Amino acid sequence: MKILLIGATGTIGQALQQRLANGREVIPVGFKSGEYQVDLES
Repeated sequence: MKILLIGATGTIGQALQQRLANGREVIPVGFKSGEYQVDLES
């Protein structure tokens, strides 16, 4: 299972990413860092 985790570079997102990684593929997304960068402001 693949999970797209928006906010993965923040404090809570990093902890959540570690918990979700057990047997899953977590794709980290952040504003300035992560595997992908997104701007959801607009």
